Amino acid sequence: FPSHDSKNVGSNIVVRLSGYQLNGVDASNFRIVSEYLSSANITAKTITISDLSAYNKVYDNNNLATLTFTQSGLVSGDNVDISYSAVFSDVNVGSNKSINVSYFLNNNSNGNYADLSSTQLSADITAKSINVYIKNNTKVYGSGDLSTNNYDASYNLLGNDQLYGSITRSAGESVNSYNFVVDLSNQNYTISYSPLAFNITPCAIVTG
Repeated sequence: FPSHDSKNVGSNIVVRLSGYQLNGVDASNFRIVSEYLSSANITAKTITISDLSAYNKVYDNNNLATLTFTQSGLVSGDNVDISYSAVFSDVNVGSNKSINVSYFLNNNSNGNYADLSSTQLSADITAKSINVYIKNNTKVYGSGDLSTNNYDASYNLLGNDQLYGSITRSAGESVNSYNFVVDLSNQNYTISYSPLAFNITPCAIVTG
């Protein structure tokens, strides 16, 4: 049977015959002096990637994407695995955003498997939901308003992100509840707020 001197990728690899014998009435007049037969090349095997897709994600202030895929084509017993780098075009919210995917073959030092080509995918980044707490949400009748722009959202914001705009309240100075008018925005966030209303409470009258 013919066999290569090496199982790994290479050129002009010696091919030898083994397990053969001379037959016939004159076989005893001959002997085999060399088992060298020829040489041949072993080329890199291709790993197939299928069922490839990228997951949508909620905004997290980074451009990394997560993939799912199936791989096939590995020879049984080879300890080669695939890792990847998948990167959105930017970190911001958007639909069908481009993702650049590069693959890396680990434990492929012999080069027995061909490098995988980079590819393009797409997925969505959706807005992160946050709540803004409005600190100055009440006053006593007859007193002046404190700034309703004194709010806290820092524990919900990522990195150096900021909210842009202002918070005001409906007009009125009688004892009552007045809706807040929230005009805060950042494309990467869906914003809710609490409390929902500004309250004016009665003024205590001291007698005696």
